[in-house]
Amino acid sequence: MKHCGKGVYIRPMSSDFKELWNLSVGDGTSIPKGSTIYCTDVPCTIGKKVLFGPNPTIITSDHRIDILGKYIADVTMEDKLTIALYRYHT
Repeated sequence: MKHCGKGVYIRPMSSDFKELWNLSVGDGTSIPKGSTIYCTDVPCTIGKKVLFGPNPTIITSDHRIDILGKYIADVTMEDKLTIALYRYHT
C-alpha cells in the first residue's frame, strides 16, 4: 500500500484487492469483508475513520472527466497522458 494509517481494519482474505501500491488508507478506517478495491491507474485515498457498509466497490481508472464535449470512448492516450503529466508536476 502507498499508505496505511494506524488502527486500520482490513479483511483481505475475503476481499478482492488489486494495484494496492496506489491505495492510501487513513487512521481508524474499517474495510469489511467482501470489499472490491482496484486502484488501476489513479491513486485512491480513503480518509480517516471511514466505515463502509457491506460489499463496497471502489474502482479507479484513468478516465478523464474534465474534457467537455468528448465521449469517454473518444478520449485518446495523449489526452490521458496530458493530465497525468499535469498531476505529476503540480
